[in-house]
Amino acid sequence: EDAELLMEVLQKASGMTAKEVRAVLLKCPELLGSNLEVRVRPALAYLQEIGLGQDALRSVLRTSPQMLYLSVAKTIKPKVDFLRDQVGIPSKHLPAVIKRAPRLLFTSVENTLQPNLNFFTQELQVPADKLAETLSKSPSLLTRSLLTHLHPVAAFLSEEAGLSPAAITRLLLDQPQVMMSSLEEKLRTNLTILREHLRLNPSQISRILTSEPKLLGASVDTALSTSLLTKAMFLARQLSLTPEEVGKMACVMPSLLIMSTEGTLRPKIAFLLNDFHALPSDIASFPQALGYSLEGRILPRLEHLVASGADVGAISLPSILAPTNQVFAKRYSPEAIQRRVEKGEDQKRKREAKLSRVPRPPPVPREPRPSPLQNLAPPGKYGGEDWWQEEEVEDG
Repeated sequence: EDAELLMEVLQKASGMTAKEVRAVLLKCPELLGSNLEVRVRPALAYLQEIGLGQDALRSVLRTSPQMLYLSVAKTIKPKVDFLRDQVGIPSKHLPAVIKRAPRLLFTSVENTLQPNLNFFTQELQVPADKLAETLSKSPSLLTRSLLTHLHPVAAFLSEEAGLSPAAITRLLLDQPQVMMSSLEEKLRTNLTILREHLRLNPSQISRILTSEPKLLGASVDTALSTSLLTKAMFLARQLSLTPEEVGKMACVMPSLLIMSTEGTLRPKIAFLLNDFHALPSDIASFPQALGYSLEGRILPRLEHLVASGADVGAISLPSILAPTNQVFAKRYSPEAIQRRVEKGEDQKRKREAKLSRVPRPPPVPREPRPSPLQNLAPPGKYGGEDWWQEEEVEDG
């Protein structure tokens, strides 16, 4: 009877089916021994009171059903108060935060939550208001071990990746998933790819990661197109480059290594090589070309130049793609292109006319070259006019 009543209470509060509730009880059989009136009902009531609806409760109970035998007064409420009053997470965001990281309600304030908060605000000097916004989206950061994860990752970012304190703070705010990534399995692996495969020096790595810290959190599964190594190898194959040359491209445009391979890089490279008739070296020397919209910039400008009669092959990629729309329209209007053609032809005629007026220097007199047969035969032996006659042989 108690089990049936418990199932009824859980179904009503969370909207779960009977099958889902049975799965929850199998995952946490301790609930069957909990006092329904002392633990379960008060916990559900409090979670509903702070804003968790059926969908949120269903998600939380499926992953962390053990929270229903926690004491509201001693365990659950102090964590919620800490998140709202100390971290600064608005009450309206608490349901989403608990749904994302129900483990927060099991984590010690004194041993973990407060030390981690101090680390972010005091050591990394993250502004409190911005930190609250970040932790609302990535609350699991607060549950990480300070000793075995947060401190080592921060040291790695500073000492090995070469990021400044300000860059580490920006990374935490903009890319908190990097701070949560495995140090050995992901962060160091991706740094090794930048250093040993792409042959980047520490200064180059620091500049690239300051611009795109997301690279450190890239997948290390080379079977995926999102892998940093896979993407670097793709660029090398498509543009016939060495890994070091791909690294040089990344130095110019760090975002190149976080672009989608199939959605961005492959179609743009194919268009530039096949339709634009650019050379791989043109793209390698101007990787920014891959950052422009294919439909919004590259294709319309090529169509404009072709329609205007411009010699596209004689114009560099930066000259075509880099100018603003206003500058491009002025520089490559049909009239401007015609003036360029006429100016080029006029300059060519002037060069030819100038060359025709330049007097040629008189030929330099040369000494007559000796005959190849001169001195071929010794004088007196075959010399003279009858040198071909046979020599007489004396008798006796």
